[in-house]
Amino acid sequence: DYPSEVAVDGSGNVVLYGHLDFFSTKRTSFLARYSASGVLQWKRTVTGTSRIGYVAASAGGDLFLGGSLSGSTFDLGAGPITTPPDSRSFVTRLSSAGVPTWTTFFKGPGSLYLDAAALKTNASSLLSLYSTVPVDLGSGPISGARLLQVDGNGALVWDKALPVRARRIGVGAQGAITCAGHFSGNNINLGGGPLPNAGHDDLFVARLDSSGAHLWSKSYGTTASENLATLAVSAAGDVTLTGRPPFINGGAKRRYSFLIKRFDNAGASGWVQHHGNTKAMKGIQVAADLS
Repeated sequence: DYPSEVAVDGSGNVVLYGHLDFFSTKRTSFLARYSASGVLQWKRTVTGTSRIGYVAASAGGDLFLGGSLSGSTFDLGAGPITTPPDSRSFVTRLSSAGVPTWTTFFKGPGSLYLDAAALKTNASSLLSLYSTVPVDLGSGPISGARLLQVDGNGALVWDKALPVRARRIGVGAQGAITCAGHFSGNNINLGGGPLPNAGHDDLFVARLDSSGAHLWSKSYGTTASENLATLAVSAAGDVTLTGRPPFINGGAKRRYSFLIKRFDNAGASGWVQHHGNTKAMKGIQVAADLS
């Protein structure tokens, strides 16, 4: 068993999502809520999803879950939810007691991936989707990488095309949006001009306003590969990324290392740290001081 997502609400309650017997073909997961002092309040067993990609908590304690589906029904621990035909991904809002209040499905004939999500306000969420074929999210057929906002009832507010998949999203002051990921091959343009690629996979980070308009974007990389794991946005708007450079095969031994990279609120490139040794290591999560 191991946890993979964590969220904290406005009262300090902690919500934890993780996997039970991860290597089993049943792919059963769990969702649990703890008080600010660490007392278990409730726990739910999750079935019928192939992956939950994010968990977010509002200031009032409501929960938002998003992920991909693997069957005709799924259960978040409060009874089965039937999925419409061709559904590929979902977003669900739950009460503070863990009871679903609404679910929005994203469907299409091909593959549809929910790469990342973040809670923008108590009433809306940001989603990063990638579709291999055109799908209708409420504003007509679209495909490829998209960033979109849904309101408190799961209805589409706006969507924005991206040249590359955003693997993580963060929200800062005044609703400013930060998205990040990695890219390879040709340079990409997120709205501020081409971002160079130094070789293989490089990191990118972009700052957008609350409506999705471009403010700034940057890339970082070496002639090796850098893969994003996650990001954090501080109260001042600084962005911290963590991930890993490529896997290194040293004869019979294999070594991972991980990196931490900082950009300030205006997008200026800050410090970078690389950590690693002869043991398996990789960056998984990063947090920022919000005080």
